[in-house]
Amino acid sequence: MSSSMTQDKNSDADFRDNEKFVQYKQQLRELKKEFGMPADRENDWTEGIDEDMAVTQSQTNFICPITQLEMKKPVKNKVCGHTYEEDIIVLMIESKHKRKKKACCPAGIRPSSDQGKVRQAHVWLLWLLKWGAKIGCSHTDMRMSDLIPDEALRRAIESHNKKKKRHSE
Repeated sequence: MSSSMTQDKNSDADFRDNEKFVQYKQQLRELKKEFGMPADRENDWTEGIDEDMAVTQSQTNFICPITQLEMKKPVKNKVCGHTYEEDIIVLMIESKHKRKKKACCPAGIRPSSDQGKVRQAHVWLLWLLKWGAKIGCSHTDMRMSDLIPDEALRRAIESHNKKKKRHSE
């Protein structure tokens, strides 16, 4: 069976009927209500969830798995090897530890393909901070001491951006 046939069978309806997905949507609605944010329509940014909950494949990915934005100050987790934007992963770890909870590595989870909408990305981040990562990396007890600056990646991002800027001029 080809992968396109498999993808066709994994429709959005399959995800809407999945117990864990329904529970996730309910938690998201509660979180939005808690933070005073309007509820999304039924056919909202989760439409492409089957495509978007994919693990990042590239080793030279410049995109932070939490913010879905290009990193400026990447830090590497020396336990699992994943890389994140420093400010946001520090905030996430501190937030969890203040509540006496373990911080899980958020790599491997992605918000929807509609993540460009700031409000929805903000909701995703709030959800991550409150509930923690449940999908993806198995490192479930992150500590600040696990993080080291990823200078090689920072230089690669800077070099990439310089080349991109030269080509656009």
